[in-house]
Amino acid sequence: KWDFSSEVVKVNFCPECGSLLDLPNHIGNVECKLCGYVCSTKEIRAPEILTKSKTRVVQSGRLKKEAALDHRAKVQQLCEKCGNEEMYYSCAQLRSADEGQTTFFECTNCGDRTSINN
Repeated sequence: KWDFSSEVVKVNFCPECGSLLDLPNHIGNVECKLCGYVCSTKEIRAPEILTKSKTRVVQSGRLKKEAALDHRAKVQQLCEKCGNEEMYYSCAQLRSADEGQTTFFECTNCGDRTSINN
């Protein structure tokens, strides 16, 4: 039966050839399958692992959406809901090619949305 205590199972590499060492056998020895190096589990030193990371600012979904809104096209159009005179707009061809496009408006103040079929 394998003993998986932290003293026995340590990820390590063969000091002779650099390949990954297998788990210890039934008598507590570790053998490299590539070059044949053998040692006791007591001789294996756990490798020191050093990690580094940088802090980065992650925008929430709401902030990303607000940032995207700043780049949309604007037009002087009266909002029927709040009376604001500036709206975002975009156009799309939703109907057949021989018909006009649909223009979408969104108030820059209250967010009310309307559309016009041209």
